[in-house]
Amino acid sequence: MKRMLLFLLVMTPPLAAGAEEPIKIGSRRELFVDRHLIDTLGGARLTLHRPRREGPAVRFSEKPWEGRYSGYCTVIRDGDQWRLYHRGRAEFGNDGDISEVTCVSESKDGMTWTRPKLGLFEVNGTKENNVVLAGRPPYSHNFSPWIDRKPGVDADERYKSLAGLHPEGLALFVSADGFDWKLKQKSVLTSKEFAFDSQACAFWSENEQCYVCYFRSWKDGLRWISRSTSDDCLEWTELVKMDYGDTQPEHLYTNNTTPYYRAPHLYIALGQRFFIKSALPSEDVAKLIPDKVHHGFCSDVALLTTRGGNRYDRTFMESFIRPGPTARDWVSRNNTPAWGIVPASSNDRRMYLYRQAHVSQPTAHIVRYSLRVDGFASVSAPFA
Repeated sequence: MKRMLLFLLVMTPPLAAGAEEPIKIGSRRELFVDRHLIDTLGGARLTLHRPRREGPAVRFSEKPWEGRYSGYCTVIRDGDQWRLYHRGRAEFGNDGDISEVTCVSESKDGMTWTRPKLGLFEVNGTKENNVVLAGRPPYSHNFSPWIDRKPGVDADERYKSLAGLHPEGLALFVSADGFDWKLKQKSVLTSKEFAFDSQACAFWSENEQCYVCYFRSWKDGLRWISRSTSDDCLEWTELVKMDYGDTQPEHLYTNNTTPYYRAPHLYIALGQRFFIKSALPSEDVAKLIPDKVHHGFCSDVALLTTRGGNRYDRTFMESFIRPGPTARDWVSRNNTPAWGIVPASSNDRRMYLYRQAHVSQPTAHIVRYSLRVDGFASVSAPFA
């Protein structure tokens, strides 16, 4: 019945002479996150759904090598094991300096997280920590791991990560287990313009049959998203700026683009929409955050989608994830979404998303959100 309803909703009238052939979707799963398959909607509309806030997942204040300036989180589910990677940083400083480390937490259910004692690096006088990269500036600033799904990939390079800052660009790291990382090659992706200072979201695209990488750049004074592709993760094409259609230009700080795990031809992006004016009076912000650099901004999370290529669909312009219930949720760089949309347990029809809360504050942490499987949006109609 569900499949019948799907096909009824995307059916179009009989073809007129000279009309284009209909799109054949076969048994492919399609979500109503864009208008790609919709000819007309009469008496119905596309409706955005919002994730449910489930509460804190990891509190950065619990370890001195993490702290209030932790950020750029990535959540991966590898079989029954969940991994949450993020930058660790206790004090404010320059991007990419030696004080930054990369940390990992683990979970069996995506809800309760623990920090493994890996013993790989000595930080703050101890090796009993969850640090997977240290002493390698600037790479811990935006270290962003993923599992390489390309068929036949070398087992020693099953985990990969791109990291780095302008002007050196992004370096490629590889790992067999997600803990022990090796630098494979520097400057695999570079640009003459300023770019790369937030997460570079890369993956093997089953749909496009190449590696794709989405990262931050600039366009006409706005924070923008650009893209590059590669056959081998070592040589990448020149960056191409994404097209957002005819929507009003906005600052988009991070993108978190990933293939949707139940429909990998659709990429879901959780974009951090950046507002350059604070939502709070300056005196209230000063009480929450000591460094003035982070006083003048606020942000929410927008839902973007793409089917590959250099275009994002901005079907829904309203907030996907709103800042939160307290003043601490409305400060600069708060609401930075984590990269990764992961299914809950097999008997749970939900998926989990994560975002940062209370950034730059002593209470900084990661919040977990839940959403019905496939439930980003729907076709809805009024009672009539």
